[in-house]
Amino acid sequence: MMIGSLLKEYRLKQNKSQRKFIGSIVTQSYYSKVEKNISQVTADNLIGLLQYNNISVQEFFNSFSQKSDNSYRQTKELENMMIEAYYTNNIEQMHNIRDRKIVCVRMNYSLI
Repeated sequence: MMIGSLLKEYRLKQNKSQRKFIGSIVTQSYYSKVEKNISQVTADNLIGLLQYNNISVQEFFNSFSQKSDNSYRQTKELENMMIEAYYTNNIEQMHNIRDRKIVCVRMNYSLI
């Protein structure tokens, strides 16, 4: 997970528009690009946004770390399943895993 995606998640949890979430810390145009992971947010602006929205820096980075760990575990799980299907020559299983991995990437690594 990227920082911009996590910021968006927190913003939506608080039921705020981008404008209300950013106050006067950054421009809405810039922040929109941060949420889309097109631009990177500076440390100063990130801390400012977190403080402005009463989000603990520690809580934010713990969430970020947990989501990254989950993505890594899910990716490894799919890789292991693919290796097993390959060595058992299970072509149908490989296609199913490939399709599942594509869906996972589109859904931000949420296994379905």
